[in-house]
Amino acid sequence: MTDKNETCWICGSSESHTVLPKAYDSLYRRCRACGHQWELRSDYRDQGELYYEDDSHLYFSPFAQWLSASVATQRIHALKQHLKSGHVLEIGPGTGAVILAAQREGFTVTAVEGSKVFASHLRSKTGASIHQGLFEDLDLGKSAFDGVLSFHVLEHIMDPVVHLQRILEVTKPGGYLMLATPNASSLDRRVCGTRWKGYSIGHVNLFSLTSIRHCLERAGWKVVRISTVEFAWELLWSIKAGIKPKKTTPQTAGSNVKRIPLRLGSLAFTLFGALTRPARFVQERLDGANEILVVAQRDKP
Repeated sequence: MTDKNETCWICGSSESHTVLPKAYDSLYRRCRACGHQWELRSDYRDQGELYYEDDSHLYFSPFAQWLSASVATQRIHALKQHLKSGHVLEIGPGTGAVILAAQREGFTVTAVEGSKVFASHLRSKTGASIHQGLFEDLDLGKSAFDGVLSFHVLEHIMDPVVHLQRILEVTKPGGYLMLATPNASSLDRRVCGTRWKGYSIGHVNLFSLTSIRHCLERAGWKVVRISTVEFAWELLWSIKAGIKPKKTTPQTAGSNVKRIPLRLGSLAFTLFGALTRPARFVQERLDGANEILVVAQRDKP
């Protein structure tokens, strides 16, 4: 009899194998059929504010603000190819860079943030309406938003289909979902193996291009576009993790990356980005880049 933990909940295949990450004490199963990976044990779900409470967290550094602002600008430009204006909801806004970028482009933004520390920071920084708590627990209204943004949240969700169905409920008919999540079928993962940085605290589901499509369609979404993106900083940290992964625990995950001086960091990453652009371009065209970027739409009545 096949153990339920060995059966892929995405495609139902019982052909899977165990993955033991190098960076922290965890255990994954990887489906040989669709490439989806799921964690079998995790301490993260009971961690509370430990991930965020230390103000030495990378997110609070000037360099991280600069980096996230440049990424946010790209994300909103991609959104505007499908949604020109309106009221959008961001789930898990992190530094608030996407909120600010969306506001500059004329969007009204509401956000949901689980961390009290980040929620307080975001209210003072963005002036947006910030709901503190878990998305599934909040009453945000039916069909309230023209679009929903979710960047690197879905990999933390125990039941992604239910989560995506809930997002569908708060999105207007014809509205859009844009989400990003690590690419479990990326070239980075294949090269790094168990040292891949996607094996990280709190990542309970890791999606391939195949499994993310199945997950969205099961939740009722129509997939408009799936692509992969390789940011220069993601590539650099993949290289770093592949060479020497740093052991992390729930207590150290929030501050496990040292602050980088803004001028030095921005110059270094600009140069590294220029040098690696050809390689990253090839990765993206082969759908092998580190991040999956999806645009999906709720059907109109």
